[in-house]
Amino acid sequence: MYNIQKYIRLFLFMLTGILVVACNEEYPYTEIPEDEMPLRQLVGKNYGTQNFYVGMVPGNTAFFDPVHNDYRLLFTKEFSVLSVDTAFFQDALLKGPREQFSDILYRPYFASARQYNMYMYVKAGLSDNTSKWMQDDNDRQNTPENIEIMVNKMFSRLSSDLAANIDVVKWMEVIKDPFAPSGSSEYFYQNPWMKLGYSDISYQDGSQTVYIPRYIVLALQIANQNAPSVKKIISQSGELDIVIWERMQKMLAALRTAGIDVDGMAWNATFEDDDSGSGYKWTYPTHRTENEKLLGELIDWCSRNRFEFHITSIELQMRNFDAIFGLTNEFAVEVSREDQKEVFHSLMSVVLPRIGKGISTLQFNGFQDIIPEEGDSGINPRLFNVKNEPTVLYYELRNLLSK
Repeated sequence: MYNIQKYIRLFLFMLTGILVVACNEEYPYTEIPEDEMPLRQLVGKNYGTQNFYVGMVPGNTAFFDPVHNDYRLLFTKEFSVLSVDTAFFQDALLKGPREQFSDILYRPYFASARQYNMYMYVKAGLSDNTSKWMQDDNDRQNTPENIEIMVNKMFSRLSSDLAANIDVVKWMEVIKDPFAPSGSSEYFYQNPWMKLGYSDISYQDGSQTVYIPRYIVLALQIANQNAPSVKKIISQSGELDIVIWERMQKMLAALRTAGIDVDGMAWNATFEDDDSGSGYKWTYPTHRTENEKLLGELIDWCSRNRFEFHITSIELQMRNFDAIFGLTNEFAVEVSREDQKEVFHSLMSVVLPRIGKGISTLQFNGFQDIIPEEGDSGINPRLFNVKNEPTVLYYELRNLLSK
């Protein structure tokens, strides 16, 4: 009897040790003071580990290059979502209907996500990011029949691969930018996939009956058939234009009513300092109130209707900042961070009260500052500088997530 009790105690002791190790693998920073926690741990502590995630698009080359090991370790320590774009663009997967499907660019991400305990947001949305074959205006090749072969071949293989890695793949962006800008002569964005025509699924937009493009329905059907447990997202870039986003709401509702599973919508939130870029009005205080109101209403609508809302590709692009103000590019980055801090405050004032109530992820577009050569445009201040040191934007984000 004594020996049995001894073995039971030994078993319980070993089980406790295993559980402690498992917990430490899941949350390796639990003993760190809050002001020293990486972002992913800070979010988990304050908002739970299943309600809300912060992610980023890595630099593909630097992420896998052994020379940049410090970059990869810092990236994976700070973020819980690996948001991957170009490796999943159509041109990387399938050049044409008679070509072989290629997984060479995206397959390494599965192992990395697994190694660093991250989820993947796969940005594979059908859009104008297509191959040269798709972009060539050749009616003898780009027939609806050949384009349908492309959709079937690409999405069948891709969604099957994502399903096989369901332990790390949580979201799949199936469609990107379906709608043309408000005021355009076209309702839907005229990308090459539109040659497939329209489905029989429709919704009412005012007095107009709108039929959903067939490529949208087909891509979702294939993804749902092969990867039913991966969440399907449709994204839209550009301003928070109420006309466009009401169309998105109506389309998602119509798809669900027709039995086509779709789990949420995403806003590709790239902010620019001029009046030609997506989301630019957020950089002007006079427009922020209306944008905050619309964003809040979108997230609330998603919550009420059991959809997720994602804010992706977050970036503030300062164009020709040096040319306008006569500043060096490096100094212009520091000045522009103040603008981005204001944008962060505005954005988070909407997001934070809605964590667990519609909002699912914040995803940043790129890790390090982009500072071009003097005289060139395209200054992008980010959370880390080129030496992998946190910037004031990183600390501002931490402060906001700590409240």
